Amino acid sequence: MKNINELERLTPEQLEQIASDESVRVPADLKASLEALAGAAELAESGRPESAVCSATATPGADAKNFRKRQLRPFRNVFPWIAIPAAAALAAAVIIFRNVSRRPQDTFSDPYLAYAEIQKTFSRIAESGDQAARIAGGAVPVMEKTEELLNRIMK
Repeated sequence: MKNINELERLTPEQLEQIASDESVRVPADLKASLEALAGAAELAESGRPESAVCSATATPGADAKNFRKRQLRPFRNVFPWIAIPAAAALAAAVIIFRNVSRRPQDTFSDPYLAYAEIQKTFSRIAESGDQAARIAGGAVPVMEKTEELLNRIMK
């Protein structure tokens, strides 16, 4: 096996002769290793830390898909830090929108409109009071029966 210095000194014709020699055994995972090295070179050029380059070349049998997964791994840790503020901002927007849309109109330029609004409000209150009185009135006979039964039992 020749070392890298000897290979660099060979001419292209000599390299072709060596490549066509079928007696030389080629490793089965050579393609995956070359792809990983090419990806590591791209990472090194892009300014990534050396640890990312070393981890990419650490497994010689890695294929291109696994290399891409390793390359995206740092972004997986960033996602929760982006998602949490985004969810908080969305919740705040919903709360603010709901409060703004439910704000009552509290000023009237026309006194007749203000009086009409007060009349509507008081009529709703009176209807609710009447309904409560009817329910309570219906409960009185039941309460009287219950009191009568308890008095019989206690005697």
